[in-house]
Amino acid sequence: MSKNNLWIVCVIYKPDIKLLQDIVFLFRDDRVVIADNSDGNPYFGLKKSKNCVMLPSSQNLGYGAGANRGLSYAFEHGANNVIVINQDASFSLRSVQALHETCRTQDSTISGPVMGWIDPLHYSTDLTFHHQDVSYVSGSCMVISRDVFEATKGFNESYFMYYEDADICMRARMLGFLVEKLSVPGFKHDEKVGSLDAMKEYYLSRNHLRFVMNFAPFHVKMREFFRIPLRLYRYSGEKNRYAIRGIADFLLGKTGKMGDTT
Repeated sequence: MSKNNLWIVCVIYKPDIKLLQDIVFLFRDDRVVIADNSDGNPYFGLKKSKNCVMLPSSQNLGYGAGANRGLSYAFEHGANNVIVINQDASFSLRSVQALHETCRTQDSTISGPVMGWIDPLHYSTDLTFHHQDVSYVSGSCMVISRDVFEATKGFNESYFMYYEDADICMRARMLGFLVEKLSVPGFKHDEKVGSLDAMKEYYLSRNHLRFVMNFAPFHVKMREFFRIPLRLYRYSGEKNRYAIRGIADFLLGKTGKMGDTT
């Protein structure tokens, strides 16, 4: 185990085994906790090593819940800092070295290599613009200190996926913790698109409104709420029924995993 007492938590759902195997190998001197959301099939032919712990699940719990299971396990077993990473993340040896160096000294902080910005007009999240002020750290690679986890109680699991990274950073900052940029050369995150695009539309439209109501100033909340009919009209013209359903479920107070779409 690493002298830095560094643990890795990787949340997976039917992952690319080669990428996952690379993660386990690159962090072979640390402890790797794999929180599996893949409906009770945790192994997928993965060649486990002594440093690897599997936390299987009988159902897909969502990114936040999966990450919280891994974080709880790591901190209960003595971790000081935990790196939560996405299953599609890739690292180089320089990436691992940079993470080790950072975690020797990180305290009372959330940090990561991919910075996000919260649009003050609509309180939507954006990873494409570069701003001096860091609003949040992308959940694709996020270093979380023990005291941050204990104070925030981890990710908000009701989002299921999308916006939970911005949510925990907002809550951490409100509690007085720092959210900082972390230089990790060689880190990449290639989010897969395709069959999950429809669900992505659902969660983004629903969770954006939940995020607004949780954190935005009153005038932004009112503006976004009264813009809902415009959004529904636009999505209707685009025949984007998943985004429409996301807004409808927000209005109905539904959280967690999207229900049956048939």
